[in-house]
Amino acid sequence: MKICDLLKKNLPGYEIISLMEFGGSSEVYKIVNKHNGELFVLKVVTHQRVVAKEASNEIKALETLGLLVKSFEIDIVNENETLKAVCILMKLYPGIRLDLYLAEHKSYDRLERLELALKCAQLVQNIHEKSLLHNDISPSNFIYDSLTNNLNIIDFGWSRQVDGDFSKGLEIHYWGWRWFNPPEYLHYKGIPGGILTIKPNSEIYMLGHTLKYLLGQADPSRFKEQPDRLEFKELEDLIEQMTIESSPEKRINIHEVVTKLNTLMASVQQANNPPPARCLI
Repeated sequence: MKICDLLKKNLPGYEIISLMEFGGSSEVYKIVNKHNGELFVLKVVTHQRVVAKEASNEIKALETLGLLVKSFEIDIVNENETLKAVCILMKLYPGIRLDLYLAEHKSYDRLERLELALKCAQLVQNIHEKSLLHNDISPSNFIYDSLTNNLNIIDFGWSRQVDGDFSKGLEIHYWGWRWFNPPEYLHYKGIPGGILTIKPNSEIYMLGHTLKYLLGQADPSRFKEQPDRLEFKELEDLIEQMTIESSPEKRINIHEVVTKLNTLMASVQQANNPPPARCLI
C-alpha cells in the first residue's frame, strides 16, 4: 500500500504536496492542512533499526523544542513483509538549506556571513540549554529564509537528551557518517554499533567547520560547491579555537562562541557605520 493511502487513514484532513527528501531510513514529505492551508513536514521512518533507536530520540527532541505536532505508527507491506514505520508530523520552516543558499547567493559581505554564523551558534546554544545534543550539525541542517532573515535548525534524527551532567555527554551506538566528524569519532568509522561518547565539545567542532564553510574555506575535495571564499581573520581565529583536534576539552564552549561572535559583530557594524565626523569651529 502506498504511503499516501496509509496517511489518509491516520491524518484525515491533510494532503501530501510533495516528497522533499528520500534517504536510507526515511522519507520526508511536505503536507498541507486542507482546512486552513497550514504547511507541515511529515517524516516517515521505515528502517527497522532506526525505528527502534532513532525515531524515539527525534520525537523527544522535537517535543522538547515545541516542534512536534503528532507522532504515530503505521504498518507498511513491502514484498510480503510487514514493516512498522514511525510517522513524525512537525512544523515546517520556510526557506532553503543554508548550504544551497550560500552556494547560489554570491556575496562578499562580511557582515552577512558573520550574522549567519552568529545565528547558527545561537541555535546550538538554545538546544544545549535544553540539554539536547543535535549530533549532526552541518550547513545542510540549517534552513535559511532570506525574506525574513530567519535561520532554523532541522533533522534531529541523531539527537539525544542528556539527563545527567551535560558536559560529560552520553554514550550512544555509532551508526553513521556525519558531514563533519570530530577526530574523536573517526576510529568508529566502519564499526556500526560501536559505543561512542558524544559531548558538547564534539558539537562545537561540527559548528566550527560549519562556520568554516560559511567563509568558503571548507575542504574543496568534499564540497563541489561552497560560498565564495572570504578572508576574515578574526572569525578564522575563533574557528581555530572551536576545531582543536588533539584535545577536545580545550575547545571553546558554546557560550564563549556566542559572546565572541556578538563582540565581533558589534566591531564590524561599527567599522561599517563610523560616527559622523564632528566639525569643530
